[in-house]
Amino acid sequence: MIIKINLKNISDQQKILDQYILKRNNLKDNEQIFNKKIIALFVELAEFANELRFFKYWSKKKASDKKIILDEFVDIMHFLISIANDLQYDQWKFEFNQREENIEILFLKIIDLILNLQKKKEKNILKDIFINLLKISLYYDFKITEILESYQIKNKINFIRQDTNY
Repeated sequence: MIIKINLKNISDQQKILDQYILKRNNLKDNEQIFNKKIIALFVELAEFANELRFFKYWSKKKASDKKIILDEFVDIMHFLISIANDLQYDQWKFEFNQREENIEILFLKIIDLILNLQKKKEKNILKDIFINLLKISLYYDFKITEILESYQIKNKINFIRQDTNY
Protein backbone atom coordinates (compact mmCIF):
# COMPACT_ATOMS: atom_id res chain seq x y z
CA MET A 1 0.00 0.00 0.00
CA ILE A 2 1.32 3.45 -0.98
CA ILE A 3 0.91 6.19 1.64
CA LYS A 4 0.73 9.85 0.60
CA ILE A 5 1.01 12.96 2.77
CA ASN A 6 1.50 16.64 2.03
CA LEU A 7 3.14 18.69 4.79
CA LYS A 8 3.22 22.04 2.95
CA ASN A 9 0.48 23.57 5.10
CA ILE A 10 2.20 22.73 8.38
CA SER A 11 5.52 23.88 6.94
CA ASP A 12 3.93 27.28 6.38
CA GLN A 13 2.52 27.29 9.90
CA GLN A 14 5.89 26.31 11.33
CA LYS A 15 7.54 29.26 9.56
CA ILE A 16 5.10 31.61 11.26
CA LEU A 17 5.76 30.03 14.67
CA ASP A 18 9.53 30.12 14.19
CA GLN A 19 9.46 33.77 13.16
CA TYR A 20 7.28 34.57 16.17
CA ILE A 21 9.70 32.79 18.53
CA LEU A 22 12.74 34.56 17.07
CA LYS A 23 11.10 37.98 17.19
CA ARG A 24 9.63 37.50 20.68
CA ASN A 25 13.00 36.39 22.05
CA ASN A 26 15.06 38.89 20.05
CA LEU A 27 17.05 36.14 18.31
CA LYS A 28 18.55 35.76 14.86
CA ASP A 29 18.30 32.49 12.96
CA ASN A 30 21.90 31.28 12.65
CA GLU A 31 24.13 28.20 12.94
CA GLN A 32 23.83 28.19 16.73
CA ILE A 33 20.01 28.13 16.57
CA PHE A 34 20.21 25.43 13.86
CA ASN A 35 22.38 23.24 16.12
CA LYS A 36 20.02 23.81 19.05
CA LYS A 37 17.17 22.62 16.83
CA ILE A 38 19.17 19.49 15.97
CA ILE A 39 19.71 18.76 19.67
CA ALA A 40 16.02 19.42 20.37
CA LEU A 41 15.15 16.98 17.57
CA PHE A 42 17.28 14.29 19.24
CA VAL A 43 15.67 14.99 22.61
CA GLU A 44 12.16 14.75 21.15
CA LEU A 45 13.05 11.54 19.31
CA ALA A 46 14.31 10.06 22.60
CA GLU A 47 11.16 11.16 24.44
CA PHE A 48 9.07 9.54 21.70
CA ALA A 49 11.05 6.29 22.00
CA ASN A 50 10.72 6.40 25.77
CA GLU A 51 6.91 6.62 25.53
CA LEU A 52 6.84 3.77 22.99
CA ARG A 53 9.06 1.60 25.22
CA PHE A 54 9.95 -0.74 22.31
CA PHE A 55 13.62 -0.81 23.32
CA LYS A 56 13.00 -1.62 27.00
CA TYR A 57 13.61 -5.34 26.76
CA TRP A 58 13.94 -5.49 30.56
CA SER A 59 10.45 -4.13 31.22
CA LYS A 60 6.97 -5.60 30.82
CA LYS A 61 5.26 -2.20 31.02
CA LYS A 62 3.34 -1.32 27.86
CA ALA A 63 3.66 1.81 25.73
CA SER A 64 1.98 5.01 26.87
CA ASP A 65 -1.48 5.97 25.63
CA LYS A 66 -1.76 6.82 21.96
CA LYS A 67 -2.49 10.50 22.71
CA ILE A 68 0.80 10.86 24.62
CA ILE A 69 2.74 9.05 21.91
CA LEU A 70 1.15 11.14 19.17
CA ASP A 71 1.97 14.32 21.09
CA GLU A 72 5.64 13.28 21.26
CA PHE A 73 5.60 12.43 17.55
CA VAL A 74 4.25 15.89 16.71
CA ASP A 75 7.00 17.48 18.83
CA ILE A 76 9.51 15.74 16.55
CA MET A 77 7.65 17.02 13.50
CA HIS A 78 7.77 20.62 14.80
CA PHE A 79 11.56 20.59 15.06
CA LEU A 80 12.11 18.58 11.88
CA ILE A 81 9.92 20.91 9.83
CA SER A 82 11.61 23.93 11.42
CA ILE A 83 15.00 22.55 10.38
CA ALA A 84 13.66 21.76 6.90
CA ASN A 85 12.41 25.33 6.56
CA ASP A 86 15.84 26.61 7.61
CA LEU A 87 17.34 24.63 4.74
CA GLN A 88 14.67 25.88 2.28
CA TYR A 89 13.29 22.38 1.86
CA ASP A 90 10.31 22.43 -0.52
CA GLN A 91 9.43 18.82 -1.35
CA TRP A 92 6.48 18.50 1.05
CA LYS A 93 4.62 15.72 -0.78
CA PHE A 94 5.74 12.31 0.43
CA GLU A 95 4.92 8.92 -1.04
CA PHE A 96 6.18 5.70 0.43
CA ASN A 97 5.33 2.05 0.86
CA GLN A 98 3.87 0.93 4.13
CA ARG A 99 6.47 -1.76 4.61
CA GLU A 100 7.03 -3.58 7.85
CA GLU A 101 10.49 -2.79 9.12
CA ASN A 102 12.17 -3.42 12.41
CA ILE A 103 11.33 -0.48 14.66
CA GLU A 104 14.79 -0.39 16.23
CA ILE A 105 16.40 -0.14 12.79
CA LEU A 106 14.06 2.69 11.79
CA PHE A 107 15.04 4.67 14.90
CA LEU A 108 18.75 4.01 14.37
CA LYS A 109 18.45 5.10 10.72
CA ILE A 110 16.84 8.36 11.83
CA ILE A 111 19.57 8.99 14.39
CA ASP A 112 22.26 8.42 11.77
CA LEU A 113 20.44 10.62 9.25
CA ILE A 114 20.08 13.48 11.76
CA LEU A 115 23.82 13.36 12.48
CA ASN A 116 24.52 13.51 8.75
CA LEU A 117 22.03 16.32 8.29
CA GLN A 118 23.79 18.41 10.93
CA LYS A 119 27.11 18.00 9.12
CA LYS A 120 26.05 18.12 5.46
CA LYS A 121 22.75 20.07 5.51
CA GLU A 122 21.54 18.21 2.41
CA LYS A 123 17.87 18.20 1.44
CA ASN A 124 17.84 14.54 0.38
CA ILE A 125 18.76 13.60 3.95
CA LEU A 126 15.70 15.49 5.18
CA LYS A 127 13.48 13.50 2.85
CA ASP A 128 14.88 10.23 4.22
CA ILE A 129 14.28 11.39 7.81
CA PHE A 130 10.68 12.34 7.04
CA ILE A 131 9.98 9.03 5.30
CA ASN A 132 11.49 6.92 8.09
CA LEU A 133 9.67 8.94 10.73
CA LEU A 134 6.39 8.57 8.87
CA LYS A 135 7.00 4.81 8.62
CA ILE A 136 7.30 4.74 12.42
CA SER A 137 4.00 6.60 12.71
CA LEU A 138 2.32 3.94 10.59
CA TYR A 139 3.94 1.22 12.65
CA TYR A 140 1.90 2.59 15.56
CA ASP A 141 -1.25 3.05 13.46
CA PHE A 142 -1.25 6.85 13.38
CA LYS A 143 -3.59 8.09 10.70
CA ILE A 144 -2.40 10.97 8.52
CA THR A 145 -5.39 13.01 9.69
CA GLU A 146 -4.45 12.38 13.33
CA ILE A 147 -0.92 13.62 12.72
CA LEU A 148 -2.11 16.78 10.96
CA GLU A 149 -4.78 17.52 13.59
CA SER A 150 -2.35 16.91 16.46
CA TYR A 151 0.14 19.23 14.83
CA GLN A 152 -2.52 21.98 14.67
CA ILE A 153 -3.32 21.58 18.35
CA LYS A 154 0.33 21.58 19.42
CA ASN A 155 1.07 24.58 17.21
CA LYS A 156 -1.60 26.61 19.04
CA ILE A 157 -0.17 25.46 22.38
CA ASN A 158 3.31 26.55 21.28
CA PHE A 159 2.05 30.06 20.53
CA ILE A 160 0.38 30.22 23.94
CA ARG A 161 3.60 29.02 25.57
CA GLN A 162 5.50 31.85 23.91
CA ASP A 163 2.94 34.37 25.13
CA THR A 164 3.19 33.06 28.69
CA ASN A 165 7.00 32.95 28.85
CA TYR A 166 7.21 29.14 28.78
